[in-house]
Amino acid sequence: MKLRVGYRTFTLKPMPGAVQAATGDLGQFYEKQGEILVSPNQHPQEWADTLVHEVLHGLWYERDIGENPSEERAVRALAHGLVALVRDNPEFMKMLLDAIYQERIPVAFKEGRKAA
Repeated sequence: MKLRVGYRTFTLKPMPGAVQAATGDLGQFYEKQGEILVSPNQHPQEWADTLVHEVLHGLWYERDIGENPSEERAVRALAHGLVALVRDNPEFMKMLLDAIYQERIPVAFKEGRKAA
C-alpha cells in the first residue's frame, strides 16, 4: 500500500521476520528508502499502534520538527500532518479502524506479502 505523508509517498510493507529478529523492533521508518515496515506478528490493536507510531516518525521527518521543538510547535505540526494524512489516504483510516475494532490486520500483512 502506498501512503502519502506530506509531500512524500511511502510504501507500507510487512516487516520481514529476519529484520524483526535482528532488531527486536515491531516497526521501522526508512525516510531515504521511502518505506514504513510493520511486523504482522502482533495483535491487531498493537499492529495499529505500531503503524501510527511509524507514521508519526514520518510526519516528524516530513514536517521537519527537529530534535528539541517546543511542545506547541511539535503538537501543531503533528496535528496538521495527521489531518493531511487522513485527507490524502482515506483507506488508511479504514485499515486502522479494522485493526482496532474488528481486530483484523490486512491480509497482505498476515501472509507476509506487500500490502496492495
